[in-house]
Amino acid sequence: MAAPSLSYEPLHAKAARAQMASLWNHNSQNPLLVDKDSADLYKKLSDLKDKFQAMRKQAGTMPGIDLNPDEQQQHLQNLRQQVQTKNELLQKYKSLCMFEIPKD
Repeated sequence: MAAPSLSYEPLHAKAARAQMASLWNHNSQNPLLVDKDSADLYKKLSDLKDKFQAMRKQAGTMPGIDLNPDEQQQHLQNLRQQVQTKNELLQKYKSLCMFEIPKD
């Protein structure tokens, strides 16, 4: 007597496989539907591929992309320090009241 085969496939994978099988059976009854869906699918995949290529190109031109993470963190820290210094200078200049706003 053969032992029953145990399936360790996750439930979501079984459900996905069952759904795909039902779609396949549904579409195989209407070949025009398969062709239409295939054409739409290939068009959408082509559009998605084009978007990925554009994003790769754009990501390659971003400043700092050539730096490693440690260098990026150091650069970020330097920029934060510059912002802090500039904010302190602005506050200092505001407190000096050197600029008068004319009242018309």
